Amino acid sequence: MDAKHNLSVLQEAWDGCTRCAIHTVRPSDNIYFGFGSPTPKYLIVGGVPTETDEKFSSLFAGEQGELLFSILERCKIDIEDCYFTYALSCRPTVTIPATETEKEKVETREPTKEEYVACRPRLNEILYQTDPRTIITLGEIATKAVIRGRLRKFLDAVGKQYIALLPRRESGDKNIEGRARYFDIPYPVFAAPDMATILNNPSQADHGPLQVAVRTIDRARIYTDFVIRSEQETMRKKE
Repeated sequence: MDAKHNLSVLQEAWDGCTRCAIHTVRPSDNIYFGFGSPTPKYLIVGGVPTETDEKFSSLFAGEQGELLFSILERCKIDIEDCYFTYALSCRPTVTIPATETEKEKVETREPTKEEYVACRPRLNEILYQTDPRTIITLGEIATKAVIRGRLRKFLDAVGKQYIALLPRRESGDKNIEGRARYFDIPYPVFAAPDMATILNNPSQADHGPLQVAVRTIDRARIYTDFVIRSEQETMRKKE
């Protein structure tokens, strides 16, 4: 079995998930699992599905997706080298009651601790199967989920590099591809602003969220290229 097949099986297992209360208000039985290369260089983790995602039944849909893909292209990262997912596979919402001047509306909210915990096994399994070289997180929700809450102030974390340690799976588990089958893997994590923040503040200033995202993602690409190049040189020396 290969990673593509295993991801497909994993997605089928998670569709219709009822592990947290969000499933009672989810517009579809299926969750927003992920898409992209089954053997990526980069695992790109957003926060939660958006209202636009729900409208089009697609991950990273609309303006946010277009912006993300344009930044990746600007940083010379091939989309074919990426796998895309969210920290939570469903959109956590809160209903704002109607007032005399406004209609009732449903807005995205911060996930609860229980919701993070319920969805973490899915994110871990995606990591086990894809075994990326680098993780790029988009926003506070994604970064907290990947580095498991070790984050005091996200504004101080943006643009920095972290480590997410994924415990080794049992070596006898033949369904696990890649390094995680044999070792504890310290995945490098690059924390970038989320796309909604950039769209809400489209400043071109050097300290603005767009430029910070570009620099962070470009650093992730430089780091990943260096690691892969170093491994290739080591292999050549052994031949």
